[in-house]
Amino acid sequence: GYPQFDVSLLLTDDTTIREINLDSRGVDGPTDILSFPFAEATAAGVLPTPEFDIPEYYSLGDMIVSVPYVAARMEEDKSLAGVDDVRGVSHAMSTEFNLERRIRMLLVHGILHLVGYDHIEDRDYNIMVAKEEEILKELGLLTEGR
Repeated sequence: GYPQFDVSLLLTDDTTIREINLDSRGVDGPTDILSFPFAEATAAGVLPTPEFDIPEYYSLGDMIVSVPYVAARMEEDKSLAGVDDVRGVSHAMSTEFNLERRIRMLLVHGILHLVGYDHIEDRDYNIMVAKEEEILKELGLLTEGR
């Protein structure tokens, strides 16, 4: 873990996150979360030692969440309940219909990106799902039934 590190979080709307998504990733559309790590991980979950010894200034990076986007996807998932349409890395997110809890789950996902996890390749996807679900269980956001 990284007990001395913080993150910055911006809760915003679809217009703002779409602009940031276009500027940073070349994707012209809104998304649920964007993560911008301050350091490049040497491996999934492994960050380099900070270059300075001032722990109160350690930061994993920035996360930006579009609350309206998350709410809309949650409502869409409600209408798809029982349909095999997995949203997010952990399937559990697509079965969470409380906005506050869903955003908490999404923050776990974003923090994992900040520390080097990704889900582009199948192998990396499986590693990230396992880590995400481990943390969600530890935080009480994932029960055995989900």
